Amino acid sequence: MGGTKNKGIPNIFKFIFLVVALIPLIFFVAKRNHEAIEAFEAKGEVVKIDWNSRDHGMPIISIMQRNRIKLFKGNRITIDSDDLVVGDHFVKLAGSKECKINDELIRCIN
Repeated sequence: MGGTKNKGIPNIFKFIFLVVALIPLIFFVAKRNHEAIEAFEAKGEVVKIDWNSRDHGMPIISIMQRNRIKLFKGNRITIDSDDLVVGDHFVKLAGSKECKINDELIRCIN
């Protein structure tokens, strides 16, 4: 009857709380994605290369390793068509920014 209505927490505080809670998660996911390409490991023959893929234009390199195709992809890849062609022998060790292509060590990640 004539009493005031309790509206709870104002929307601006809800928004600020949500943003503050999500910022660490966003940084964690971004850092994990940034480091994932360095953790990639493969040794085998290059069977397919898409230098300008539909996935944001980043290169996707398919490597056959023991009857299984592994995809080396990311926007941090620095090698190009002058460095790598289909049929090349490709080695990338986890934690390394270098790739060995036909026994030549090349920096392949920035």
